[in-house]
Amino acid sequence: MEIRFGLEPVVVAIILLAAFPETGFSSEPPGYAIYFELGVMGGGDRLARGADNSGYAGRGTSDIDAGAGLQYALGVRIDPGWEGLDGDLLLSLGYLDSKIDEDNGSASFDVTRISLVYVLPGKESFFSYGAGLDLHLNPSYRFDESPLASCSLSDCLTSELPAGTTDFDPALGILLQAEITAYFRGLKLGLRYSAIEYRGGGESFDAGGLGYYFSYTHWL
Repeated sequence: MEIRFGLEPVVVAIILLAAFPETGFSSEPPGYAIYFELGVMGGGDRLARGADNSGYAGRGTSDIDAGAGLQYALGVRIDPGWEGLDGDLLLSLGYLDSKIDEDNGSASFDVTRISLVYVLPGKESFFSYGAGLDLHLNPSYRFDESPLASCSLSDCLTSELPAGTTDFDPALGILLQAEITAYFRGLKLGLRYSAIEYRGGGESFDAGGLGYYFSYTHWL
């Protein structure tokens, strides 16, 4: 498993939190909320490798890994009011994708995710942690090859799967996450670990990994 993503967004979030110290941190109010989430997942078995013309990796090479990429999600946060438990249920619908373009072809991966997570507050009011289920509905990988194109060895795109589209079976995995909450505009910064496996094209791939996310929560 290879995990590679930049830390620049984390630095930006820390600066934002430090810029508004008068707001401090706060526990969440009871009720219902909607939230938008933007995150990056890294890890999983490699599906394709190319030169770093674009993408989410640093200099050198850019990979497409199963279950890795940039993710957008929209969800609802509900306080179920369970006796003896002071947690929230998070239900979200998300889309994750990544892509590489090289002279000899292109490769892309995308998946629609439905996540259900139960989070509990930690000893400090601004910290929470949780676990849940992660359903990947339509994981799909596509490799388009241009056999007549020329490229140097370091610039060639290589794929672990043959040219064409490989549709993996729907998969169910587990999620573990931890996040901190800033009262300022409902901003959250979190870390997430997923464990899931894809099967398709006669092969199986580890699609789990580690990532970070930012979310904005609006309580109703």
